[in-house]
Amino acid sequence: MTEKKEARPSIKKVFKTIFRFYGTTKEYFYKYGIYRWFGGVASGGLQVFNAYLAGRMVGIAISGDMSALVRYAVILIGAVIVRTIVGLMNEYASSYYNIHSGKKLRVMAMEKINSLPIAYYENQHSGETISKLASDIEKLQVFYGNSIAGIWSWVPASFVFSLAILLNTNVQLTLICGTIIPVFAIIMNKISLPIGKASKERQEHAASFNSYLRDFAEGVHIYKSFSMSKSHGQKFEKACDDYAEASFRMARRRSLSIGLMIFGMVIPQVIALGVGSIFVIEGKITFPELFVFTNVLWPFVSTFRMVSGGWSDLIEESGRAEHLFTLFDAKPERTNGKDFTDIETNTVMEFRNVGFGYNDNVKVLESANFVVEKGKKTALVGVSGSGKTTIHKMLAGHYDNYSGCVNVMGHELSEWNLESLRNNIAAVNQDIYLFNESVMENIRYGKPTCSDEEVMEAAKKAYAHDFINELENGYDTKLGERGISLSGGQRQRIAVARALLKDSPIILLDEPTSALDTRSEYHVQKAIEKLEEGRTVFIIAHRLSTIENADKIIVLDGGNVLGTGSHSELIAENDKYISLYKRQVLESSGGIA
Repeated sequence: MTEKKEARPSIKKVFKTIFRFYGTTKEYFYKYGIYRWFGGVASGGLQVFNAYLAGRMVGIAISGDMSALVRYAVILIGAVIVRTIVGLMNEYASSYYNIHSGKKLRVMAMEKINSLPIAYYENQHSGETISKLASDIEKLQVFYGNSIAGIWSWVPASFVFSLAILLNTNVQLTLICGTIIPVFAIIMNKISLPIGKASKERQEHAASFNSYLRDFAEGVHIYKSFSMSKSHGQKFEKACDDYAEASFRMARRRSLSIGLMIFGMVIPQVIALGVGSIFVIEGKITFPELFVFTNVLWPFVSTFRMVSGGWSDLIEESGRAEHLFTLFDAKPERTNGKDFTDIETNTVMEFRNVGFGYNDNVKVLESANFVVEKGKKTALVGVSGSGKTTIHKMLAGHYDNYSGCVNVMGHELSEWNLESLRNNIAAVNQDIYLFNESVMENIRYGKPTCSDEEVMEAAKKAYAHDFINELENGYDTKLGERGISLSGGQRQRIAVARALLKDSPIILLDEPTSALDTRSEYHVQKAIEKLEEGRTVFIIAHRLSTIENADKIIVLDGGNVLGTGSHSELIAENDKYISLYKRQVLESSGGIA
């Protein structure tokens, strides 16, 4: 019983979603949509008028009145020409509404994606977001643009005009034919209701296989290296099967609905011909009037077909729109806070009794306390999972659901405007993301308004200028997806050049040399030394040998700070640091497998 209720979206919910869509694109609706609505009314009225004229011409032909026949023929040709012109203008208006509304939704989606916190993406696969941005919007813009012309304009116009002519021709025959139509409309409505649930399920399954497809495209080297193609292919096939099953459920409902719809359209015609023929014999209606009646009955019945079929489409597309609106309704990052400038403080970062967890059950930080001083190089060390990367993300304002106090340059993190905060921070991580653009543009992202000369100067400081010039097109060389055409060390130096160009007072490093060979590490380390000059550096250290010269080292374990000091101080008295150091010495010498 519960399942049945879930399959029936309320009419109120469907219409709420529909009008939300139109409200979202209201500027284009008022500019093009309303004209398209009037065009639909004109088209509906002209279709009925043409059917009426064709019917009248048969009666005139039977009477043998040639002059009247010519007159009606001219009127009919004129009406057909007018309808053709209206149709062309309608298509123009629909296309403009579809294109502009689609553009508006894509821009809105992109702005929303940009405004969402990191936490959203940690719980959402990028393939699902892409599915909403690409597939859903493409189909929605076409449907809602066409529905203005169909359900909301053509249908009421055709219904009113055709009903008026039918009643004027013969009231009794109209009532007889009209009784069967609502019955089929109600049946088709019942059949159409589960389509909304099937549509929503289909979108979810589509997002799922888009996610698998994206994983495979981006991780193809891993899949091949670990022979994962078969297992991944099975998961992808399962997602495709789920999508197909949801599509089949929807298709079965649609097929049944369409079959009944065709039957429901033919039956009134059969009744009209059968009963109408009897009325002709009884003298209640003339043969020309019966011909007009059956001609006009078709657009009248078509309105119910449009309503029934259109209602199925509305339910389906409202499910698709709901899928898109889950993105629009996601809670964005905060936009409040102040833009602090000309800050004079020796304490650049401070954590006081800071606790944080990604959920209520898992605590990453318990009660972290430490200070990062201006112009100093501070390193954060600890075993994997101790909270090092989480602290970096918190300092960049990616999480705000923490306890305690996080202070950046003399101000509580919650007081900062996030954009202003991030303008003061440049980050270089292990996993460097480069865009499928030129080297020049990838570096320029550090300072979008800079000149080519400034980009090259930053590249020289990052020891990247020489290898860039050796590329096929130098600074204009496209790097491929995620910079796949470059080595790890080259990607790191591009990232350092980007950070140099940004020229922020705070540098966050997630030890960018840990995965490099000796030669690449040398060049990247030289580049980082340039980046560190005159700035406050906060580095996550995976290899303790790289931070022995740090001004301060913070030892993190179990979400708590177990000690702070220089390398010489910690190696003399901090058991946790000594344990970490000895383990790495053994690993580097081959003592630990």
